[in-house]
Amino acid sequence: MAKQPLDDHPLSPAPVVQKVVVSNLESAQLVDKKPSLQIRSVKPVEIEKALHLLFNSGPGHSQRQMEQVRLFKKLAKQENYDLTRQKIVAHGNDILQAACFVPNDSGTAFIFSSKPTDEFLSFDQHDQLYHTMLSEISRWAFNSGMKFLQLLIDPQDAIHTKLIQGSDFNELTDLIYLYRLSRSAVTMPEVETRYDIINYSDASHPIFKEVIANTYQDSLDCPELENMRDMEDVITSHKAAGHFDPSLWKIFTVDGTPAAVLILSPLKNNPSVELTYMGVCKEFRGKGLGRHLLCETIQATRNAGLEGISLAVDCRNKPAMDLYTFFGFREIFQRKVFIQTK
Repeated sequence: MAKQPLDDHPLSPAPVVQKVVVSNLESAQLVDKKPSLQIRSVKPVEIEKALHLLFNSGPGHSQRQMEQVRLFKKLAKQENYDLTRQKIVAHGNDILQAACFVPNDSGTAFIFSSKPTDEFLSFDQHDQLYHTMLSEISRWAFNSGMKFLQLLIDPQDAIHTKLIQGSDFNELTDLIYLYRLSRSAVTMPEVETRYDIINYSDASHPIFKEVIANTYQDSLDCPELENMRDMEDVITSHKAAGHFDPSLWKIFTVDGTPAAVLILSPLKNNPSVELTYMGVCKEFRGKGLGRHLLCETIQATRNAGLEGISLAVDCRNKPAMDLYTFFGFREIFQRKVFIQTK
């Protein structure tokens, strides 16, 4: 489907904005015509409206969008997310844009942001407002102890992409999200090398830190992130991916030498498992170990009675994509990843 050029977007024609003023109350006001435009924290009575905007629900909410909002609120209640951690662009009683952050114990936060919905402002005006709102929500997240921010959007969303460009977020890559039903069996590949397994525990925690770091060397999966985060934060982030089950965290060793790591996380609101991390140390690559780990994942999922396996892979990692495709994984969607560090 052909995309509408940004220059022809209905947000284009509008009066010129004079300036943006940031107040001492962590809000910003855009000086123009009445009613005033403000960037401020969301009020409790506005949370529902802001969430619908974040999930692209307009006045006529689709069933899918309403379900997304419902599940997000359910997850927020389970995980004690504070849904007042939102910034909005308000025009009178209307909310034009919204952004929120969802933190975890690892010091990483996911930023969710909406794109413009109203047509009375030009794209440049919305761009100015969006950048100020994004800066405000990012500062809030950093002041709350976060060290690493991620923002994901649909790569086909040209308007949202253009809004983020020029902000303090840097584009990382496109992630491809894959899924495979677990009902179809696989045959474990024959391997010449015998592997021993170390499960996660307090005693093996240092080994997991070391092996995960080793698998990052010359990795094709988001190589820019190497050395960007403390390994303790990485492990904490993996533990927060779903239900933490130490028996599903495995290091594979060859003659006592760690060769690979596999981390699986049963999802909290879905009868599936997430392949949270799979990495092979550089000196053991190209020997079929990745195939063995993937078969191990599929078998474990089947044995646990779970419906399927989900994962995300860097679009630049062709060897991994070929492996997942060979084992029956199919793309469900893509997301463009932007990051910001403190």
